[in-house]
Amino acid sequence: MPKSKTSDTSQTSAPVRRRRVTAHKKAVAAAEPAAINSMPSDLANLRDEIERLAYSYWEQRGHGHGSDFDDWARAEREVIARQSR
Repeated sequence: MPKSKTSDTSQTSAPVRRRRVTAHKKAVAAAEPAAINSMPSDLANLRDEIERLAYSYWEQRGHGHGSDFDDWARAEREVIARQSR
């Protein structure tokens, strides 16, 4: 007897949930590189300085994972404090 083209539903698993990426998220992701490139030079320089300082903190900690936000926040505070003097 030939097999039926319909599947046996008694052995199906639960549907797989997939994250939906909204059009807004796609637009923001696509615009980010352009936004960074169009920053005024003062802001770009400030960001570069913060990035270098945060990287140095990461190096001082022995390249450990999990403290990137703390390193960035610390660098941000220090660079902004220097700028406001």
